[in-house]
Amino acid sequence: MAPDLTLQFGYVAVVIALGLLVIRRLLEQRPNYRLPPGPKPLPLVGNLLDLPPKGLPEFKHWLKPKDIHGPISSITVMGVTLIIFHDKNAAHAIMGKNAQKTSARPQLNFAQLCGLENLLITHQYDDKYRKHRKMVHQEIGTKGSSAGFQPIQEKEALKFVLQTFNDPDNMMVHLKTLAAATIVKICYGYEIERKGSDPLVDLIEHALDNLELAFVPLSWAIDAVPALKYLPDWFPGTSYRETAREFKATNEATAELPYSFAKRQMALNAHRPSYVSNLLQQSMVMNGNDVEFDPADEEAIKWTAVSLYVAGADSTVAVIQSVICALLIFPEVVQKAQEEIDRVVGTDRLPTFDDRKNLPYIDGIVLES
Repeated sequence: MAPDLTLQFGYVAVVIALGLLVIRRLLEQRPNYRLPPGPKPLPLVGNLLDLPPKGLPEFKHWLKPKDIHGPISSITVMGVTLIIFHDKNAAHAIMGKNAQKTSARPQLNFAQLCGLENLLITHQYDDKYRKHRKMVHQEIGTKGSSAGFQPIQEKEALKFVLQTFNDPDNMMVHLKTLAAATIVKICYGYEIERKGSDPLVDLIEHALDNLELAFVPLSWAIDAVPALKYLPDWFPGTSYRETAREFKATNEATAELPYSFAKRQMALNAHRPSYVSNLLQQSMVMNGNDVEFDPADEEAIKWTAVSLYVAGADSTVAVIQSVICALLIFPEVVQKAQEEIDRVVGTDRLPTFDDRKNLPYIDGIVLES
């Protein structure tokens, strides 16, 4: 019995010590600056009860603080302060016009454990961020550089039209296929499987689901109480570590597998022009008959490529879905757009990027979306 009693006392001692650390942290982190208004916090836990409940969309939950406190509000949970923007003009004024002062990203401990610190969207403004941003801008950041990928977009758009024509009831499914097929082909030169599920796309989508879960503010104990990282794995309340290890394995595979595919295709001289192959060709160095790559460049290429998928997949689908819904609401816009296409392009082919300059009404729809 003695060992069990000793173990119980050990649990109690650690819990007490952890509680004291939390209280000390909360007391030490009282801000010496004014915060935007918000609901009154409770002792110790702060505004924990003011977080969105399960099952309710976050945007609906935050409508009430907007009505009470105005365009900007704040809450503090376990010593962590969240500033909530309810108005796009306020967000632009602070996060856009004053970006040099406000561009830092929050420190998310759980996301780091998941291996997400290499994604471009998680970088602080440092040398690594500048290197990754430079690579992305070099390949797709200008009209000239991105024009090389327009044939891919046109081809995938045609496939989407044909799929939708033959199976209109599943248009939204075809739309997700369009986004995935376009991005992986641009990034890696990879052609997805259209007759069924594609293993690479399934893997990346799984990683996106993990990322969405990992980035929910204060949903993981380690983000609310960073001191938990000092506890051993066997201690109660540290089960998040096993979840993080599972997420990390998926995330690293998502970055490594398509990158290795593109690199292998280059070695076989069977590659298509892509974001990865273009950058690898620029960074390769011949050492006799062997091709060598700078490890830092490889790491940057690998993670910026998967960052492009993360940034573009869901947002592309959301934008096109919004346009489709808007066109259904305003059929007169569809009629004017179709008249312009018939007049300029004709009825025997689809519009291409070369036609855009002659389609001002279509271009206006694109810009508005």
